[in-house]
Amino acid sequence: MSNSVGLRNALIQSVLDASISLPTAWPNAPFDTPNGSPWVRITPMNATPTPISFSGTDQIDGILQIDVFDVENSGDMLGYEICDQVRRAFPLDGSATTSGDVSVRFKSVAVKGQGEDGVWYKTMIEARYYSYVNRND
Repeated sequence: MSNSVGLRNALIQSVLDASISLPTAWPNAPFDTPNGSPWVRITPMNATPTPISFSGTDQIDGILQIDVFDVENSGDMLGYEICDQVRRAFPLDGSATTSGDVSVRFKSVAVKGQGEDGVWYKTMIEARYYSYVNRND
């Protein structure tokens, strides 16, 4: 398994472990936007691998952006509730979620912004992570 596939799968597993009970959209996956009910969009953003040693190990830092969409004029609590749920599910104590040879560790989870997005009220949650990978895989 390549580093890219392992990283993607570890991030997906992290979100599955969070047990978000709303319809969830992933990049380039089939999804029908619910009409008038909340939903979540997950967007992984990976940085360029940074060599950290001559041993062939690279560090990848990234952000897993979780956008919570709620109906307009419904208040902002759903976004904060999902953020708390994600924070409890993503280990912030240095333990890892692993897929194949790739482990992901989360550094922080926080609400990074809120506002209207068309007919939706959107809360952006940012989960910062890092991973060490073998640059030869």
